[in-house]
Order: sequence, then C-alpha cells, then structure tokens
Amino acid sequence: IVPSKFFGSLAVGRPVLFAGSPQSEIARLIEEHDVGWVLTKSNGHEIGARLRSLAKRPRELRAMRERAFRLYHQRFSCQTTVNAWDRHLRLLLAKPRLHDSTMQPETPA
Repeated sequence: IVPSKFFGSLAVGRPVLFAGSPQSEIARLIEEHDVGWVLTKSNGHEIGARLRSLAKRPRELRAMRERAFRLYHQRFSCQTTVNAWDRHLRLLLAKPRLHDSTMQPETPA
C-alpha cells in the first residue's frame, strides 16, 4: 500500500521526504526518479545537510519539483490510471475464455 500523501505531493510538484523502509515501493520511486529523500535511522544528518544545501540552489529545487510533477502525471494521474485499467480490461476481454468443465455447455438460443 502506498500512502496517498505521496501522490498528492507529486501531483503538485512537491518533493517527498519519506520516513520508511528503504526497500519499499515509495523509496524505490523516490530514488529512481530523484523526487525526494528517503529518511532512515542512520541518515538524518545527511538528509538535513542535503535539504539545507538545496535551499541555496533554487534551480535544483525547481528541477526536482518538475520531476515530481512529471512523474505523477506520467504514471499516477487519474487519467493515466483509468487508461491503464481500460487497456488491461480490453486485453482480458479479448482473450478466449477457458471452458469450465463443471459447467454445462451453452446451447444456442
């Protein structure tokens, strides 16, 4: 389960500070797309230093915000999700149905 605040932050282009398992899907997305930071028990000082440094580099912050916004709209927006479900359902409907041996064969009407 992915916390919904993650999506809301991405949707408005806000980088994410995630305190959770580094092996989680959120952590993987944050690191893979460079849209925030994964806070662990051992890296708090490092993350703090990175945030202070970022405050002095508005271009880098703007780029991170743009990546967050882009990630949301490419992968998680309502329209993207609905389109993905539509594709998957259409593929399922197009596959031939397996015959269930416990059911009686259908007779033409």
